[in-house]
Amino acid sequence: MRAEDFEKKQAIQLFHSGYIYESSLDDRKLIQYRVYNDAETINTIAVGSSRLMQLPIANNDSIRNFSVAGADLEDIVSITMMSERKFDPQKVIIGIDPWILNKNRGDRWKTLNKEYRLALFELSKGAKDEKIEHDEKMFQLPSIKYSSSDYSEPDLSRNILYRNGYRHLGSTASIDFLQLQENINEVSNYGFYKYEQDQNALRILRMLLSKLSSSSEVVIILSPYSQKLYSTLQDNHPILVNENLIRDISKELNIQIYGSYDPSLTNCLESEFNDLFHPNSSCMGKIYSNY
Repeated sequence: MRAEDFEKKQAIQLFHSGYIYESSLDDRKLIQYRVYNDAETINTIAVGSSRLMQLPIANNDSIRNFSVAGADLEDIVSITMMSERKFDPQKVIIGIDPWILNKNRGDRWKTLNKEYRLALFELSKGAKDEKIEHDEKMFQLPSIKYSSSDYSEPDLSRNILYRNGYRHLGSTASIDFLQLQENINEVSNYGFYKYEQDQNALRILRMLLSKLSSSSEVVIILSPYSQKLYSTLQDNHPILVNENLIRDISKELNIQIYGSYDPSLTNCLESEFNDLFHPNSSCMGKIYSNY
């Protein structure tokens, strides 16, 4: 199997057995396989970064979590619009992280470049651009039949991705994050390299939320940071500033927000974090239960 086919192989395994073990892959490409080949009726989609991956949806087949590691604005726009186009969901959960408003964002999203261009055209013009090649046929998988006999119990000591997007963290999880805890400044500045607020990103975020709320119930989730990290932030840190901006947009568009970057406002304990900036399923359950 060629390296470029690894995500396809993993997608087939995911649909066949209902789960895969965490591995080094392009999770954005895997998302495309997951969206385009999921034949289930999906009522709710969730899109965000790894900080939204612990939504407690383990046994819920009517929801799909399409979050990706380090999601930037372009990821959220691309994946949300792609999923909305495919599933026409009743509810859309958007996990918004403060770094998506940084003008100097990363480029991992470029796997979804065509999807992003198509999404921007739809948001600005209200229609599809037929000139933009659509990727759906490229990601079609062979016909997959599900059978209970194909299922075997996963090894819960390992990190697992289930078909609906729920991430189970095994006993070997977060080793790299433990190393990051030695430098709180490094972690708190994740996503804010050469920070410059991007007014165009704010405009696109408004467009996305406005478009989604015209046909679906939209909810914004702000996943908290750990108290150990949050307590070190200065008043002008983008994490604090951008929460206020996001709350202003939600109020303007009449969209509900659940959670906060401030853990004290979510009732999440320090023990309910996998590391300094990833809340675990217990913490996210407190936030999600309000929804």
